Amino acid sequence: PNSFSLTSNTPSCPETATGYITFSNATDYYFDIKISGTNYEKEFERVLASNAFEISNLFAGEYTLQFRFSDALGADINGYKIIVGEAAGITALKLSLDKRNKKVKYQVAGAKKYTVYVNKLFKRSVAFASTKSNILEIPLNTGDNQIEIKGEYACQKTFKESIQLNSLIVTYPNPAKDWVYIQGAEGTVRIFNTSGGLLFEKEATPFMKIDISNYPSGIYHISINNFNKNIAYKHLLKK
Repeated sequence: PNSFSLTSNTPSCPETATGYITFSNATDYYFDIKISGTNYEKEFERVLASNAFEISNLFAGEYTLQFRFSDALGADINGYKIIVGEAAGITALKLSLDKRNKKVKYQVAGAKKYTVYVNKLFKRSVAFASTKSNILEIPLNTGDNQIEIKGEYACQKTFKESIQLNSLIVTYPNPAKDWVYIQGAEGTVRIFNTSGGLLFEKEATPFMKIDISNYPSGIYHISINNFNKNIAYKHLLKK
C-alpha cells in the first residue's frame, strides 16, 4: 500500500461529471478496483498497477476505493478515501490602472489558469501554481476596453469590466461664447477666473457640455484633476 499513488486531478463543475481520479502503483500486479460514492458505484477488473489508470466522469464529492489483487496474491486493501473538489467561481479585484503604460492589474482567485479577452479578442493566457490570490496584468488599448477574464471551467463564470482609456483631453471651441465642450476627462473638472475664483466644479464624464454664457469676457483656466495629476488649460471666451 505504501507504493500507491491516488490523486484527484480535476475539480468538478457543480452538477457536472467532469472530475477524475488517477491510480498507480509501483508494481506489475493486477488489481480489481471498486469505487463508490453518493449515487455512484463502479468496478474495474485487472487494472495493471504500473500504468496510470484514470477513473473519469465523476461528480464532486467523496469517494471510497477498494483494491483486490486480481490473482489473489494478498489481502484486500480497503479504506482509501479521496475527494473530488468542486470548482469555485473566480473573483477579480482591480488593484491599479496605469494609463501612461496602458495596463491594468487585477487580484484574481479561484482558478489556476485564466484566459483574457479584450473587445472579444484573445489577449493572453496566464497559469499560476495555485487557485489562491494572484496578480494578473492586462495590456490595454487606447479607447474602449471590454475586458473578460475566464477561469479554467465554463461553470466558473466570467468576470467582465469596461475600461475607457483616452489618450487625449480635448476642449473646444476656443474662443467660445455660450458653451465649452470637454472630451476624455476623468476626475474633477474646475473652471477658475484669473483671480483664482472657482466658477465651476463637477465630476468629469467622457463628454461634457458646460454652459459659460453668463461668464464675462476674458481668460479662464480649466483645471482637470486626472488621477492626482492637474492638467490646466487656458480658455479664451469670446466677447
